[in-house]
Amino acid sequence: MDLSKWWVVGLALTAGMLLGAGLYRAWLRTRRVPDPLAPDTWPLMARNLLTSQECVGLKWLATTFHDHLVMVKVPVLRFTVPTAKKHEGIDPRWQELLDGVYCTYTVCTPQGKVIGCVDMPGKRGLPQTTRALKEKLLSDCGIAYTVALVIDLPKSSVMRAAFLGEAQEQEPLPHQTTRGGDSNFQADLAAFNRRARQEAKTTALARLNKKTR
Repeated sequence: MDLSKWWVVGLALTAGMLLGAGLYRAWLRTRRVPDPLAPDTWPLMARNLLTSQECVGLKWLATTFHDHLVMVKVPVLRFTVPTAKKHEGIDPRWQELLDGVYCTYTVCTPQGKVIGCVDMPGKRGLPQTTRALKEKLLSDCGIAYTVALVIDLPKSSVMRAAFLGEAQEQEPLPHQTTRGGDSNFQADLAAFNRRARQEAKTTALARLNKKTR
């Protein structure tokens, strides 16, 4: 067989493969499920994000935490992250459990760090299993959690103690003023104050949750 015949055979094979690939792609397109088309008019209507009693709770929290931000109905997964390594992922059962879990209010610093969450249940109340789940979950993340009723809202000082560990300020001890330049002393004092705030926060939160159960 001379060279020209080999060229003809090669071209025929190439054309056959290209034709076959084109037909296969066309076949795949016919099997693809078409994307749903958006309707001309969505069968939806706007509704309020908060109920009337939730609006009262929002104003109360905004006044109590005037130096913080109060957000509404933020999913818990929005401000938590798995502690496992990225390649290990998160247990699908946990993902399913946490999907849709949110609190009525989320209190955070102006920088976006969440310090506490508050639920304000409606007429149906809040199941104890749901409350226990959120309380344990957020506690493990170092985030305060409590439930409030619009008919019995805690005092602002109680809430700030439970979420921030704030307590009545005391006059500095004499030796604290005379050792102001000692860096080791200042570091120890800062660590002591952090522990004191954490202990005050834990105690105040426990008392608050015991009252609202």
